[in-house]
Amino acid sequence: MRQPIEKLAVKPKHLSVILQILAENAPLAEVWAYGSRVNGNGHEGSDLDLVVKGDADLVQLQAAFQNSLLPMLVDIHQWERLPISFHTNILTNYVVLQGNG
Repeated sequence: MRQPIEKLAVKPKHLSVILQILAENAPLAEVWAYGSRVNGNGHEGSDLDLVVKGDADLVQLQAAFQNSLLPMLVDIHQWERLPISFHTNILTNYVVLQGNG
């Protein structure tokens, strides 16, 4: 179920950086956040789980996140390469960061 972006457990200043990195490095892709930072059971040290749908250079995107000053690890996956069981899990609770969702 799609959740509002306010449900994502990241500080507003970090969300701004995340959205900027996505816009600059994967402008045509749809990107969702999922996992503990969406489910409400994350903590300050939790990683940010992202899934990318569509055209994006994941190596470039991962490098951009690693070179940022974000205080969290960002784990990125390509939707089309994930097993259907992951799709089902992600679809239960996600936040659209970029795209129509």
